[in-house]
Amino acid sequence: MTKFMRFLSVAWAIFALAILLLVARNFIVFVSTAYHGGYHGRAPLPVSILVFLLGGIASVMLTGLPAYFLAVARHRKAALILAAINCIGFPVGTVLGVLTLIALTRADGASAFHATI
Repeated sequence: MTKFMRFLSVAWAIFALAILLLVARNFIVFVSTAYHGGYHGRAPLPVSILVFLLGGIASVMLTGLPAYFLAVARHRKAALILAAINCIGFPVGTVLGVLTLIALTRADGASAFHATI
C-alpha cells in the first residue's frame, strides 16, 4: 500500500504544480491587462490583485497539502477532508480525490499513517 500512497502523493504534487502554473499565468495576464487600461472592475485594482492572489494560494494549497500529508504519512483525517473537497474539481480532482478516499479508508491505508499529537 505504501507504493500506492507514494503514487498518489506524486500525482497530487503534479496536480498542484499544474494549478500553480495556471494561477501564475492568469495572474500575469490579469495584471498586464489591468495596467494597460483594460481593467474596469468595481473594486480598486490592488484589492482585486489581493483577492486573486489569496484565491490562487488557497487553490494551490488545497491540492498541495494532500500530497504532503500522503508523503509524510501523517494527518490522515486532514488528508481525507482535503481529498473530499477536491472531488469538486472535475475530472482530475475527482479521480485523485476518490482514489485517495478509497486508499485512506482501507485498513492497510489507515495503518500506514503515523499517530499525530
